[in-house]
Amino acid sequence: MKLPDRNHRFPSLTQAWQDLNTAMAVADEHGRVQYAHAAKDYAAEVACDPQSSLEEKVAARSIMVKAMGITGELSKFSRSNQAGIATSSFGIEID
Repeated sequence: MKLPDRNHRFPSLTQAWQDLNTAMAVADEHGRVQYAHAAKDYAAEVACDPQSSLEEKVAARSIMVKAMGITGELSKFSRSNQAGIATSSFGIEID
């Protein structure tokens, strides 16, 4: 993935990309997860900033998804896990 050309506006986006690359290169699981969490946090700053361009937001969200894949957070949102979550029914009740 290529970062937007104006990444000097958001050093957090550059830092997120560097932390994600480090997370993928680190040998130990703890270090990998820590760098992935850092990448996700830096990317979230850019994704939530109203001054970010669409290109910057897309790049930040891409980094966040990849980082969440490393930390295991994406598995929490899988369809099989969602099916096991108890939710209250809001069906129509007829008297």
